[in-house]
Amino acid sequence: MKPASEQYLAPDVSDSLRQQWETCDATFAHLTINRWLKDEEHLFRFWEKYFIPWFDFTGKTLVDYGCGGGYLGRLLLESYDLGQYVGLDIAQRSIDKAAEILKRHRRVVVLQRLPVALSQYHADILVCQACIQHFDRDTYEAFFPAVNMSGIPELMLQIRRGDQLLFNPGDLRLACRTTHEDVAARLPAYTLVQMRDGCDKTGYCFLHLQRRQEVP
Repeated sequence: MKPASEQYLAPDVSDSLRQQWETCDATFAHLTINRWLKDEEHLFRFWEKYFIPWFDFTGKTLVDYGCGGGYLGRLLLESYDLGQYVGLDIAQRSIDKAAEILKRHRRVVVLQRLPVALSQYHADILVCQACIQHFDRDTYEAFFPAVNMSGIPELMLQIRRGDQLLFNPGDLRLACRTTHEDVAARLPAYTLVQMRDGCDKTGYCFLHLQRRQEVP
């Protein structure tokens, strides 16, 4: 029998949702960094402002859940001495783009399509940014048990915050709004140690969670 941590797969999605991500606008999917994302330098500074200072990446293994084009991996490998980068995504075109962006680092890069067992990577940090806001209800319900059982010591989860958990299946851009209270309640193995709101009208909220010493 598989260990409990491997029984919880980071969720797959419906064929129709996967197809949307295979065909949607390249900037929206973070494959091309332009337009409202401006350029790579602007995106890197955004990450450095809102969550990168929370972690010591030196020599660590990081799982990037919803990796898009793998740009976070390039920043961390080239500027923060990350040991290994694991990029996960539901879209094959994202995996292909990340392989292109990270080709010079391929010895320390793992790229896989979801679903997977998160525990297999023995990672130190999991980052999920600009992703949960696009979840439908089924994906949302499956994601947190998978993360909770992953054994990963530290998490950064970016959400679009609302007054309550709310799904909008007709809008991929704003499919899910949630609260930090709901996220924390779904991750009983973790403690929410800090949070930071974005400085714009997007409702972005960055959550830093650490695994409890004694897991419930």
